[in-house]
Amino acid sequence: MRTSCCQIIGLILLVNTNLALIIAFATPYWVEWRGILQALGRLVGHGHSNTGLWGSCTGTDCDWALFGRDEVWFKATQGLMSAAMALGILALIVATLSLCCTCHSCNPHQPICGFLIVASLCIAVALVVFGIKANQEWNIDFQMDISSSGRFGWSFWTAIGAAGGALLTSVIYCCMDRKSS
Repeated sequence: MRTSCCQIIGLILLVNTNLALIIAFATPYWVEWRGILQALGRLVGHGHSNTGLWGSCTGTDCDWALFGRDEVWFKATQGLMSAAMALGILALIVATLSLCCTCHSCNPHQPICGFLIVASLCIAVALVVFGIKANQEWNIDFQMDISSSGRFGWSFWTAIGAAGGALLTSVIYCCMDRKSS
């Protein structure tokens, strides 16, 4: 089986999507705080500080808390992003192996499409839950103003890009599946 242009484009988009997902998942910049704030039952710090899914940073000091006393909605966000990460990596493995596939009867595009659709849904639900609850409970807003405690950081926006990238890549793989059928 010959590697098509769509497969190469799909793989490049899949690598970029996974890269955005890993960056959003691992970096502590989901929320940018100002002032002395307490979030998730722990002191975030004075001045400018950041909180991510797995830790909080103030200046150059970061506190990594993998399984702390986090609220249920925060744990749900962590779980959904973890599931999306696993599905994205699984899709990348299958897509990479499919480039070497010489079997004419196998079609790896359908499972890749399915993994990416579910991953994009997991990311989208995680973002909605995090966005609504962070706004309600922490007074986080899209822009920092007088009434807000902070704003959504670049990791949050990177996760939005990863959700869009996963959805776009899934459409490409679904179309490849139809073309090869």
